[in-house]
Amino acid sequence: MSRHPPRTAISPKVSHASMDRVKRGADLELSLSIGATIEFH
Repeated sequence: MSRHPPRTAISPKVSHASMDRVKRGADLELSLSIGATIEFH
């Protein structure tokens, strides 16, 4: 059995970029929902 490196180790740049994008998207969603909550209450 040959040992395969974890998927993240194959392309760290790509995975890091996509993680950053996901994090930014989540932050945007969070701030939007917070803004909506403030507006509605």
